[in-house]
Amino acid sequence: MYRGINLGTGGIFVMLISDSIVTEDTLRNLVSPFENNDKCGAVAGNILWISLRYKGNTLGIFL
Repeated sequence: MYRGINLGTGGIFVMLISDSIVTEDTLRNLVSPFENNDKCGAVAGNILWISLRYKGNTLGIFL
């Protein structure tokens, strides 16, 4: 990712992780806020955080 950002020449960078769900309109939905709002600096999809208790420890998981 670091190398890609340094070598990239575009104005918008899209970063995904291996379990991202990409649909037909994902790129359009990520990029359109930048075109519609000059003050937009970042966007994110839906992020779900789950805290679980396991053997006395709290574990956090991003979904």
